[in-house]
Amino acid sequence: MLVARIKTSARLKKPLDSAADLAPIHGLLAASGVLLLGSALRLYGLDRQSAWADEITTLLITDPALTFAQFWQLVLSDVHPPLYYLLLRYWSAVLGQSDVAAHCRAQYSGS
Repeated sequence: MLVARIKTSARLKKPLDSAADLAPIHGLLAASGVLLLGSALRLYGLDRQSAWADEITTLLITDPALTFAQFWQLVLSDVHPPLYYLLLRYWSAVLGQSDVAAHCRAQYSGS
């Protein structure tokens, strides 16, 4: 019985030398590569199209130059939930108010 345990223990400590042992690592690398490629394709040419009406409205509402009271009044007059605009106000404070920043929000949340 003790000899069987020693043999089993020795078999479990062998190095990773077969391709089957590395399959999860290859799958993770492949998935990461696909995600990076997809993100790059979504971001390519992001500045070629100007902002649409809904993006311009969002940029006006989430302008960091507005006081919080002014911002909150605009938020309450819109149909979107307040948390959406709070997150976008922070995003605007970090990335600024530009067409690329407006497009980048949608691209980032879609990736």
